[in-house]
Amino acid sequence: MDWLPLASAALGGLIGSGSTLMADRVRWRREITERAAERQRTEELQQRAARHIVYAEYLTALSRIRNGLREMAHDQLLSLDERTARLQQVFLDSGAYELRSQMQLIAPEPVGEHAEDAYKALRRLRMAIEGGASFQDASYLAQRDHYHGKLATLKQALRHDLASIFRDGPSASSAGRFGCSGRWRAR
Repeated sequence: MDWLPLASAALGGLIGSGSTLMADRVRWRREITERAAERQRTEELQQRAARHIVYAEYLTALSRIRNGLREMAHDQLLSLDERTARLQQVFLDSGAYELRSQMQLIAPEPVGEHAEDAYKALRRLRMAIEGGASFQDASYLAQRDHYHGKLATLKQALRHDLASIFRDGPSASSAGRFGCSGRWRAR
């Protein structure tokens, strides 16, 4: 019996099976890579959406505080105790204090610092009003303008952070790009 045709057929079968297995392996690897890329893209979208929601809620809370402070600065008929109580209630009702904690967790450190600066500027404005400043007083106007500057800086940082999630990916926007370690500095 001649073994050459049988060996040729066996070798051809091995080569065919091997090439099929190699092609399947390459296809499997490509699918794994595509799934990982899709998963990362989904995570980026979820992270951006979560940040966007917290950022918008925080800005809304700051706006509520600012509007409440403006109303109190225009109302000169309240006693000092009533004014102080209402000003404290404005801060409590806004939800900004709770949102500050969320900002500390979700935002990169520089964005969190800008958020904290804006909040502190509103507290200084509140203290000026508690001290008797009206909407026309220089101390009120100086604190109001200071807050508006801090708010503008915060908005710019928020926009930059949201844009960097897509431009650089989530790891670059939250750590490498801003140089933070993911921990919030104690104040």
